[in-house]
Amino acid sequence: MKAAAAALVLACGVAHADDGDAFAAIGARLAHGELTTPAAIDAYEALGHAPVTRWTDDAWSEAARLAERAGDFARARTDLQAAIAASDDARLIARAHAGLARLGASAWDAVAADHDRLVRSLDDRGDPRPALASLEALARAHPTYPRGTSLRLALARGWEANGDADRAIAWLVDATGREDGGHARVELAHVLLRHDREARATIAAVDDPVTRALLADELDARVRRAHLHVALWLVLAALAVAAAAGVRRIGWRRIARPPGEVLFVAPIALVLAGVATTGNPLVARAVWTLAIAGVAIAWLSGALLAARPGRLWIAGVALVAAACVAYLALDHGSLATMIAETWRTGPQL
Repeated sequence: MKAAAAALVLACGVAHADDGDAFAAIGARLAHGELTTPAAIDAYEALGHAPVTRWTDDAWSEAARLAERAGDFARARTDLQAAIAASDDARLIARAHAGLARLGASAWDAVAADHDRLVRSLDDRGDPRPALASLEALARAHPTYPRGTSLRLALARGWEANGDADRAIAWLVDATGREDGGHARVELAHVLLRHDREARATIAAVDDPVTRALLADELDARVRRAHLHVALWLVLAALAVAAAAGVRRIGWRRIARPPGEVLFVAPIALVLAGVATTGNPLVARAVWTLAIAGVAIAWLSGALLAARPGRLWIAGVALVAAACVAYLALDHGSLATMIAETWRTGPQL
């Protein structure tokens, strides 16, 4: 691995390392996704092992920063010590000593192990709430944990996926107050937008202008979707009034007995809703909404068609109502995003 990393550094221009070309090239390739974080750490360390230049201490310092972010605290400590040994820059040495003091001899290794174990357990089948509660306890018990922002992002994703947007937002707000909370601010803006919360101030505080512009475009799209929601609710209200008028004309007793299609659909809908209740709360809420609305629409349309045979427009109105309900149910919260992600990448097994 070290030999490969050294070859990478050479390919990036180590012959001109003194002018910073190799150092800058590693950072650029990492930023553009051409290098993974572990490969970038290897490359910076290989640059540190190369003949000493004025960039040697910076290479060790950057390797330590990435290793700390990746949770490899032992490697980060080693790289910080190498940076101190190679440097005559008082400020860099002071930062490295501060980093060593923050990391401690092995103070965070056990916390990082618990962090990684609990995050992995969130992907297991079953109720994720106990693991999320343990992660919350870990975050509160270790407020200065170097990977605290990553931990809070995992908590936010977990709670949002389980239908608790308020809890997710609270952890993201907490993360934005940390030193490396810039990414958390972007995630907070996305969550606020997904749940139709006020996000303008959060978007305005995003540092990167490109990301800020993309979020502003997403906000505009959310406003348009909110207007569409209002329109769909108005359509459903009009259809409900029309259905009530139709039922009044045929008599309320005509709908007391459920049509045959309801007797067929209702048990299936009940089973599906019951199964959904044992899983993700967002999915369960949508399935229950679709089940109840679907049975109600089938009941009313079936009764009206039985009383007025041949009126096919009644079936068309029922389809419109079902489409409106389906869109509103699936567009709630982040469910539509989850469905799109599942469609793109496949279900987790």
